Amino acid sequence: MNTLTMRMLRYLQKKPNASSVSVQMMILTRLWSKGKARKYMCEENADIKYELIPYDGGIGSKEFDFDKAIYDLNSQIELLSSQADNLDYIVAIASGIACGLLDILWVGEFDLANGRSIASDKVDAFVKKAAEMLEGEKFDDVKSAVKALEKRFPIPSDGNTPDFGGGLQHHLRDFAHHPTIVGLAFSLLTQFTEKSYGTDVNGGFLVVDVPEKSKPFIGKDVPQKILMGTITWFFHLVSDVAGSSSTAGVTGGTGIPGPILALAKEISAIPLFKNIKVDDDMSLSLFLSKLFNGTLMMQRDENGQIIKESIIKFDLRGELGVAVELCKQAVPVIVNECIVRAFYFIRRLAVAMKENSVSCIADMKRIDWNTVKPVNNPTIARMLTVSTGVFTALDVSEAIATQKYWVSINYVGVGRFAVAIGFDVSWGLKARNVKKVRGVYENIKQQTFRKADADIYKRIGADMDIQTDKLGLLSGRWIS
Repeated sequence: MNTLTMRMLRYLQKKPNASSVSVQMMILTRLWSKGKARKYMCEENADIKYELIPYDGGIGSKEFDFDKAIYDLNSQIELLSSQADNLDYIVAIASGIACGLLDILWVGEFDLANGRSIASDKVDAFVKKAAEMLEGEKFDDVKSAVKALEKRFPIPSDGNTPDFGGGLQHHLRDFAHHPTIVGLAFSLLTQFTEKSYGTDVNGGFLVVDVPEKSKPFIGKDVPQKILMGTITWFFHLVSDVAGSSSTAGVTGGTGIPGPILALAKEISAIPLFKNIKVDDDMSLSLFLSKLFNGTLMMQRDENGQIIKESIIKFDLRGELGVAVELCKQAVPVIVNECIVRAFYFIRRLAVAMKENSVSCIADMKRIDWNTVKPVNNPTIARMLTVSTGVFTALDVSEAIATQKYWVSINYVGVGRFAVAIGFDVSWGLKARNVKKVRGVYENIKQQTFRKADADIYKRIGADMDIQTDKLGLLSGRWIS
């Protein structure tokens, strides 16, 4: 190897780019055939990281088959990308518009009073049925059913009603009246400690002794304490859910808090959350109390008098009323979902049957059902995103146009739209990651010195040798 070649190689090493690597490979290939490249790489430049593997030895190896790898990655990208066409988008948009109109014309506004009324009727029927099952007699009204259950299933913390704010608030402030795991725990704790647990007027944690008149409702031994702290506690809550015996079936009274409000009240007693302000002059405890007794959303007339119809108590029946209204809102959302998925399935099934020449039921096994079923693929995710987006846009536009805002928005539809966006974005991120891998393979392919490249450089080298020989012959003739 002459000095000029050595200098050229060292110069190219200092500029490691695609073109310099190609020139180095060309030079080393020519030197390899003369047995000089190995000596150069091993002795002169031991730090060079070149590896020349005979191409014939790698034929059929996955390590060398970059074209196949890129083809497979392209197939994966296609599977992870939406294949929705114009017809798919048209149907998705049409479904969103139709179901949006169904929501506006049929579902209407979010009416908590109506939902609570429906839930209250269901609760009264449930209480009557439970009392009839346990007492073995028929009750004409819910008031007598509640009275029978209260007499059969008393709990000791009822004796501490004055300590927890009286009849309007003690179901919220007394933790033993909460239909939660915490409520069950404090019910058992009352049985074993003879103390009642809850919060005071300011929301601070309060522990008071069970009065003497309520101690007969505490078990005498461990099994009886557990029985009265669980079974008796549960059926007492059943009696309280429709109000007390003096108000049930009349005004509805103050029932027990629902799981959501009960959990919020329990959390508000923790010192970390006790001082949180919902408004400038309203603590979290006061906010929950007003929400429970219905005064938070009350309205007044021109004379300053409270409008009774505006008082909506957010007890368990109130939470069930929210569920009733959300179920009503879910109807057009479910219809929209069914239309889009049904269209996708029917259209893809028809295409698959045509492509596989299906003429009878036995031929159905030829179909690849993964491409037909309307779940877990980016195309249906995109169609649902478009459909739910149109639905939500129409719904929100109507709420703004009528200036009803929060009561006119379909919250189930908004939630479904958010979920659809999440799924659509997740498919896009998966495709993006595969594209990055494909880019790496394409870059490696460009930088790889293959047999085709060796053949090209071999032909170039042969042409260079021919030209050199011609020049040498001419020089010899001139000298002679």
